Amino acid sequence: MARRSVGRILRINVTVPLWLVIVLTVVGVTAAYFCAPSCREHLKFVTLLVAGAAGIYSAYYVGAALRLNLDREKQKASFEILGLLNRPEFVQVALLSFVWLRAWLSGRESCLRRPLTRVGGAVLGAF
Repeated sequence: MARRSVGRILRINVTVPLWLVIVLTVVGVTAAYFCAPSCREHLKFVTLLVAGAAGIYSAYYVGAALRLNLDREKQKASFEILGLLNRPEFVQVALLSFVWLRAWLSGRESCLRRPLTRVGGAVLGAF
């Protein structure tokens, strides 16, 4: 049996987007401006407040879009580097470097002076 806290009957999660709050506020302020002329000074303040909130809201999304754009540019650069590393010319150079390094570390420098052979399109040292 699930435990319930005392006094809780129903739990509801409702997401209200900020743009909806701003639109409803603008509609309410506009209606109050025409219906209550004595409160127009207060409505000017509320209008400035809503305009500031909308400006902050839009600045947040501009910043989020810029951050997302930077992340995508980094991904694009990473894929370009991976594409360059997987080119056949680079693979041949890497394989040749590995073969020469292995020969140098094993103390068989004489085999480095031998001619290189091609086997299946790859460059290999003559061991």
